Amino acid sequence: MSITRRLTIAGWVLIGSAAVMAIAVFGWTQWTNTLADRRANSERTTLLRTWSSIDRPTPSTTPSPGESFALLSIPRLRDQVWQTPILHGVGDDELQSGVGHYPDSALPGETGNFALAGHRTTHGEPFTAFDQLEAGDEVIVRTPEARFVYTLVRDTIVDPSDTWVVTNSAADVIATSANNAIITLVTCTPKWSTSQRWVWWGVLSRTHTNATAYR
Repeated sequence: MSITRRLTIAGWVLIGSAAVMAIAVFGWTQWTNTLADRRANSERTTLLRTWSSIDRPTPSTTPSPGESFALLSIPRLRDQVWQTPILHGVGDDELQSGVGHYPDSALPGETGNFALAGHRTTHGEPFTAFDQLEAGDEVIVRTPEARFVYTLVRDTIVDPSDTWVVTNSAADVIATSANNAIITLVTCTPKWSTSQRWVWWGVLSRTHTNATAYR
């Protein structure tokens, strides 16, 4: 067999292997997204059913690990993030069922930094269109007792070790008082990589206490 023919065969083998790998990755991504969507739908249904049985909502207390306690909606990302469950914790289980809440951060509407993390690829990928967010966009967090509307003001890209972005000190970076209520959204960047984190910050702009009006 000539060298040219051998190279041709080798080339086709490589192309075929790449195609098989691409199909496998696509199938795995679709499967993890399907499972995550099912889990998120289940969490949402349970949460709404629980809220509907509450006559007089009381201020939120610290959730239990893995517990869903709020719903996240981002109008600009409506196709991916609309009444998405927020679960207490940022482990695999939480991030495969919605958006995770950093346990040491504030609760919705509270003074301090209410910090959330979500997948950008696979496992439901709620933040897949993270690059479409802009300053001025609204982020809506709904709890049994209120609906909190945050307005995005600034974004940045940091290393995974820069954990200060989810602490109260982030308020200084976005030029707002540390006494204000802020929100932080975190996801991995670039897509299909965990090398860095893309962060958006927002400030609490208004609160609607009659949450039942938005069911």
